[in-house]
Amino acid sequence: MPRSSAASTVLLVTACLLLNACGESLVREEWKPGVAKRSGTLVYGKQEGPWSYWYDNGQKQAEGSWYHDYQDGRWTWWYPNGGVRQEGLYQGRGLMATRHSSAERSGHWRHFYENGQLYCEGDYADDRQTGSWAYFTTDGRPYATGSFATGVKDGEWTWWQGVGKPKQRGAFAKGLKIGVWTTWGDDGAVAKREEYTLQGAALAAAPVATPPLAVPLPAAKPAPASEAAPATAAAAPPVEVKPAEEAVILPANGVPALSPVQVAPRLWTPSQEGDALALIAHYTKGSSVGGSGEYADARFGGGGSRQRSALVGKPLPQTRFLSAQGEVVELKDRVGQRPVLLVVLRG
Repeated sequence: MPRSSAASTVLLVTACLLLNACGESLVREEWKPGVAKRSGTLVYGKQEGPWSYWYDNGQKQAEGSWYHDYQDGRWTWWYPNGGVRQEGLYQGRGLMATRHSSAERSGHWRHFYENGQLYCEGDYADDRQTGSWAYFTTDGRPYATGSFATGVKDGEWTWWQGVGKPKQRGAFAKGLKIGVWTTWGDDGAVAKREEYTLQGAALAAAPVATPPLAVPLPAAKPAPASEAAPATAAAAPPVEVKPAEEAVILPANGVPALSPVQVAPRLWTPSQEGDALALIAHYTKGSSVGGSGEYADARFGGGGSRQRSALVGKPLPQTRFLSAQGEVVELKDRVGQRPVLLVVLRG
């Protein structure tokens, strides 16, 4: 054997021994021969450092880094056609003392439609929307702008019916409509004004200091002289007084939900995949079916079906939740009404 070949073999064997000694292994899975599925590094069974994911058509699906099985730092996702789907940061470090099943989103995030148009953008803090957010329709028109505080609407919000033409404007206080809300018709005239009070008292929204968005809303164009408002405008409709209420609004087709769902490419880690049967049994039957990793049934306190029977017929300790659209939902207000289906998403 040539000296160079022997030296290479020794180096390769030494590298493998070092990797095994450190509990480190390289992972590369394929959809089919020559078409990558995911690749990265495991250290003692946990994902560490950069990982990449691909669709079965060979297009990159996602890319980012892990720290002890938690997403850490910047991540980017792509659609199967190659366009960016979403991008943002995770604060994955320092979570080992918590019971979170995934890392928390942080900093500025941007989401896109499959046609390349910006869907929405804004900031997260501790995995909750915060500060200014802006939303756009699939054809690029502004849809809504407003601010969040710890994931709940707080401050002034505006819904748009065109560039520079508001459709509805008002303020929230911790998810509840407060103060005067104005609705405009298609002709630009005020169609309705409502005032929301909390326990009979009118409240004004506290000003929210937020940084400018990376993509500002288009400026309104001045109307031609022929379309200018007449000198004597029609009288504004009277203000209808209502109690503060939660705004449960389902988005229409072609407009964005106000709390975008993060996309997760195979975020079941190898340790979770090893406990898949135990997890499925736990969530469907409340029983244990073995499993040895950190996500085995014992992680949830054990006890098998006793956990489910102990909850049946008892009131929920918390009744206010955020819907998939980022609205506050109070379950107590729905007692005695039509049946309510509550779905809690994993993570």
